[in-house]
Amino acid sequence: MLSIFSNRRAQLAIVTNALMSVVGLLLSVAIARRSSVSEFSTFAIAMSLYLLVNGCIRSAITETTLSLEHSSTSDRRGFERASIAALFAAVGLVIGSLIFESLYMVVLGLSIHGLTALDYSRTVNSALFDAEVALKQGLSWSIAVAIVALTSFAIPVAPIVVFSTWAGVGALVGYISLWVGGYSWRPIWPRNRQHTGAAMFFSLDYLAGSGGSLLSTNLLPLAINASAVGAIRGAGTVLGPIGLLSTTARSLTISYLSRARAVSSQHEFKSALAVTTALLCAVGPLALSLAFLPDGIGSFLLGESWTPASSVLLPLALESVLALVGSIAAAGHRSRMAGTRSLALRAAVGIPRPFAIVVAATSFGLEGAVWTMAAIAALNVVVWWISYWRLTRVETP
Repeated sequence: MLSIFSNRRAQLAIVTNALMSVVGLLLSVAIARRSSVSEFSTFAIAMSLYLLVNGCIRSAITETTLSLEHSSTSDRRGFERASIAALFAAVGLVIGSLIFESLYMVVLGLSIHGLTALDYSRTVNSALFDAEVALKQGLSWSIAVAIVALTSFAIPVAPIVVFSTWAGVGALVGYISLWVGGYSWRPIWPRNRQHTGAAMFFSLDYLAGSGGSLLSTNLLPLAINASAVGAIRGAGTVLGPIGLLSTTARSLTISYLSRARAVSSQHEFKSALAVTTALLCAVGPLALSLAFLPDGIGSFLLGESWTPASSVLLPLALESVLALVGSIAAAGHRSRMAGTRSLALRAAVGIPRPFAIVVAATSFGLEGAVWTMAAIAALNVVVWWISYWRLTRVETP
């Protein structure tokens, strides 16, 4: 049952996402070290929007594609839906950049379609096609960004240049990947009731879950102050490897559990438990080491932001581990195309989440807010795993 992590495909996927983790860390650190507080906040908003758009498209379209019956043609045509969604996002980002006068949003708006192409093709390659191609995609992007980011440590490089390199090279690699892989570029939404329904449910599922987390963080300045958001984002930079491992495991687990279900529902659930155990063995020590990162390393990475970030690392590390555990049960729901059930679970826990965190922040400050985040993550684990257990009690015909 642990073959999901021992086979070559999974190993290459983990290596690829490890590269993404390093590049994400270098990007944030390079910009933090060279920008003012105001400019870093502008960058952070742009990155939050990228995560929101990318996460929604991945959840609604890419992972739905991984859950359906596969063929070379259908999986490559799946980008057509992602293409039109990314174009709508691009228009919204460019309009937003004009309203808020954000150069970072302009760059993101111009590159979001290509970045979506990269994420879609890389995820599909990792899970279904050639994992070595996914590694080459990640490596091409990583090397270019790493060169500019590391150069900025030695000589002055404008933060917008670093960000533009990250966005521009990522988009370029994405378009090359579409052309080489034979993916359909057409921005259309083919008629398919099953796919469209699942995409709608899973996009709302994401917005009620991970997307709601971004909303919760952005509401904290209303309850405390803007530095609270900086502390959480700084801690998130340090904990980035856990988040990317969670994303990798989720995408791989969806197709893995779909295959396990062909044996029996009981085998599927036991496989999910085995995957979760293996992940905890890998992520637990990593989370602990990051939660108690030495001050010297933390200060080098985040500069002045390390002091507030270090105060919230422990609860946010716990939240990251719990989110990973819950994501396996969520992947099980996704593999069964249980869109309505998933949305109901997300809404039950996700909708009250921002309000609970803001109330905790108002009453107990930043520490109250982050420990509330961890408590909600623990509640998510219980809710999702009970639901998944009940779901697998019924044998799939």
